[in-house]
Amino acid sequence: MIQPLYLFFQVYPSLLLMVSGALCALAFAPYHLQFFAVIGFSVLFYHLTTLDKAKTAFWRGWLFGVGFNIANLYWIGNSFITVDLWYLAPLGMIIFPCLMAFFPAIVTSLTVKLTSSNISRLFAFCLLCSLSDWLKGWVFTGFPWTLMGYIWNETELQMTAYIGIYGLSALTIFIVSVIGSRSWRLIGTGVVMFACLWAGGHYRLSQYKLEETGVNLRIVQASISQKEKWQSIHFSDNLNKWIALSTLPAERPLKAIIWSESSVPAFISEYPGIRKNITTAIPPGGYIILGSPQKIINDDKSVQYRTSTLVLNETGDILARYDKSHLVPFGEYIPFKNVVGFSKLTAGSENYSPGDGVKNIKLPNIPLFTPLICYEAIFSGEVVPADKKPAWMMNQTNDAWYGESSGPHQHLNIVRVRAIEEGTPLIRSANNGISAVIDPMGQILHRLELNEIGFIDFDLPKPLATLTFFSKYHHLGFWLIMIAYGLLTLLFRNNKRLN
Repeated sequence: MIQPLYLFFQVYPSLLLMVSGALCALAFAPYHLQFFAVIGFSVLFYHLTTLDKAKTAFWRGWLFGVGFNIANLYWIGNSFITVDLWYLAPLGMIIFPCLMAFFPAIVTSLTVKLTSSNISRLFAFCLLCSLSDWLKGWVFTGFPWTLMGYIWNETELQMTAYIGIYGLSALTIFIVSVIGSRSWRLIGTGVVMFACLWAGGHYRLSQYKLEETGVNLRIVQASISQKEKWQSIHFSDNLNKWIALSTLPAERPLKAIIWSESSVPAFISEYPGIRKNITTAIPPGGYIILGSPQKIINDDKSVQYRTSTLVLNETGDILARYDKSHLVPFGEYIPFKNVVGFSKLTAGSENYSPGDGVKNIKLPNIPLFTPLICYEAIFSGEVVPADKKPAWMMNQTNDAWYGESSGPHQHLNIVRVRAIEEGTPLIRSANNGISAVIDPMGQILHRLELNEIGFIDFDLPKPLATLTFFSKYHHLGFWLIMIAYGLLTLLFRNNKRLN
């Protein structure tokens, strides 16, 4: 098997590496065919064992990254198409993936430059890949979307309660790459590592018993198309859809109705008439939690625009507000706007401004919760305030941008990991898929599918009785794995073979 692959490398290495990277997309949601990640990364690492020039390794790694990112992130281009900027779609479908491909390019280049032993090279590759995944959460405001830990199902994902998604990604990179080492001992180690992930996750899930708070809530998913969402001629009809779904009979008294991000695309703090109309959807003695842009006038008369979560009571008063603090580049603001020369994808020409960071909201008869808007929930370790742990997290989003693609499925799978890490249920309200109720083990109890119109009535799950290791120590497990990889790289620096 190895010899034919080697010959193919010699003739078509660029094509093979791009295809290998693209195959990895099948390991992520909605497919979760992890075997394709094993093929892709083992081919990449085996290829690295045949190289001795860092420059060649750089461009081979970049080609792998191009295939990997185009296949995984093609859906970003849909965000331009949905607002009739189709001519900019290549920015999301090709240019951005090609830029992201420099992460694996640097990894492969340094791996070859710093090591000569294949065994040492494997651990260096795992170390540098893992650090690369961590850097994706920080560089250019961060986009930690395609972390390798996300290829797993809920059983293996239980490990994130201890070492977080970065730690699980670090272990995953070893598991999916180790065949390329051609060391039976290391391959056996990878098999045992996977077996431990599966067995440990299965045991943890078997010990969990769902407990509920007795607080009944409703998620509403109106599935308003992105083109109609911000058009004033559709405003009344769209708002009436939200209200109609909210006022349908419930089996048990509801404490709150939850709408999605920007479900009401108007500055409702300035329009009491709109707020009065919305109050018809509020259950007796309860609240409505919705998404709406806000216009903030500062003391110096300057104006800021923010994407916000608002809580309204039966009289239309705004009881609480959270302003999104981690904004989406090009979606909510244009970096270097004067240079780039085009407006953001959301309505209006002005950039949005970030809020002051995540915070909790406390309402009478509602357990303490942390609102997270859109992709704020993808940032591991940054989803709850440090001073006070909430009883639940609420993620409002709008995935209508991405159409019929893997994007909404990937987004759901990513945010469910925050529930496992924090041991806290996560309630997700999406304008257009996928809304869900997720327990503190990351299990999806209820969901509304992409393009589905409807609602979910549910009893709010309780968080775990004890804090998870991750919620107490955050990324400690990840950094311990990094130290281990670094020591193993040095230990086997002069070992040419380990059978």
